[in-house]
Amino acid sequence: MTNPTTKKSQRVRFEEVTPTNEIVAYFNAQLPSLLLGTGLPIFPGYDDLDYIQFAYITLPSGNTVVLGQYENAPEIGVDLYIDFNPKNNLSTLAANIPTLVVETLRYLAIPRATAVWFHPDYETEIERLYAKHSEIEPIARLELASLPSNEESETIDCFLYALNIYTREKLPEYWAMLQHNLGLAYFDRIKDERWRNLQKSIEYFNNSLEVFTHDKFPRRWQINDENLDRSRNARNIEIQKLISDILNRPIKNRDLKDIYLVNIDLNLKGACLINADLTNAFMVNAVLCNANLSNAKLRHAKLQNTNLCNADLTNSDLHCADLSSPHVVSFYTNLSGANLINANLSNTNLYRVDISNANLSNANLSGAILIFANLSNAKLNHANLEGVIIRRPDIHSANDTIGAQLGGADLSDANLINVDLTRSCLNDAILSRANLIGTDFRGADLLNANLDFAVVNKAKFGNNKGISESMRQDLLSRGAIFEDSPGDRSESQTLVPR
Repeated sequence: MTNPTTKKSQRVRFEEVTPTNEIVAYFNAQLPSLLLGTGLPIFPGYDDLDYIQFAYITLPSGNTVVLGQYENAPEIGVDLYIDFNPKNNLSTLAANIPTLVVETLRYLAIPRATAVWFHPDYETEIERLYAKHSEIEPIARLELASLPSNEESETIDCFLYALNIYTREKLPEYWAMLQHNLGLAYFDRIKDERWRNLQKSIEYFNNSLEVFTHDKFPRRWQINDENLDRSRNARNIEIQKLISDILNRPIKNRDLKDIYLVNIDLNLKGACLINADLTNAFMVNAVLCNANLSNAKLRHAKLQNTNLCNADLTNSDLHCADLSSPHVVSFYTNLSGANLINANLSNTNLYRVDISNANLSNANLSGAILIFANLSNAKLNHANLEGVIIRRPDIHSANDTIGAQLGGADLSDANLINVDLTRSCLNDAILSRANLIGTDFRGADLLNANLDFAVVNKAKFGNNKGISESMRQDLLSRGAIFEDSPGDRSESQTLVPR
């Protein structure tokens, strides 16, 4: 059992984590002995009478009962509580109470002699049912939930446990009350970073407002809304402290996962975030110019409109991250070796960005600006590159090398419809099964490139290194357009007719 010296701040008010309960039985036993072998947690609580230890038990029937023991009672014993509120259509019906009492006795294998009192209104029926099942073996126990091992239990543990039992579908108002209480508990919580607790506080107050709306519950809505504003203001102050700490103390391996930064002046220019965990981070409109994010974890991060000019994201994990930026440029950003599988880079300005050796499988690069970008050996299979801009429209000199660096890139199954790849380096690139309708390859280096089964209808070729005569004829038969003059051929014969 929880230590009786547990501070009241670590206890939860019993009425706040249980619906309207009625005591229907009393057992002459200690609570830990009744729960022996179940693995169920015992929570410290209090009410107007005394400190109380209690536990939830979800029975095989799906009903939940509560066992509670007062710490300073003159006699040792455990009360059995069952939710019974005539005003609540979802609470236990009176006719079912005897059945639940007997189910509890059988489930916990409680001897009849241990049950020294039953509620007079149900005693006769309980005795009848118990006699009927007295020769039946105890009910097999379900796989019981348990809490992570903590040195000290927190009120939050109890609220979270109760949420798994009293769901929004079963008891919406009670669920909303638990959400509100969690918001208060996280606001007052001492453990963990203050900003993280306040973020959780905001989340739970918002959940509560889904039920406690202004129209149906004006007073409860007002209380929740005021507490929500308080948490938001406190969170903004803590975030500014955090930003200042990041800028002033270059610490590696910071844990910033799930951080939510919105409506905040988020200037992290030059920040050291090496090996930082920013999984699920929400950092829209952030300034990360010159920031070092090498080896950072940015899975599922939201970085829309984030300024990443000169940022170093070498070998970072951006799996499913959203870096779409229609307005903000990312000049000279280093994304070499980064994991960008399923990442959203649509409409992003990636001028002179180094994406060499990066994994962009299934990434969305539609409309992105890739002028002077280095995509050498990048993996772009199944990527969407429709409408990407790879060459500057204001430069027309044939002597300038203005195409993309895609040597060795894996573009198999990629969507490259109408992409301008003139004078690009595509030697050793894999373009098998790629959609190349209308793509402009004029002047591109296609030495050892693989165009197996690629769709080349209306794709433009001309003056290409690596295309043999037989390959030219094959591409023409598949709908490609060649604009170089007859006899102007590369001496290379490396490509085999497809």
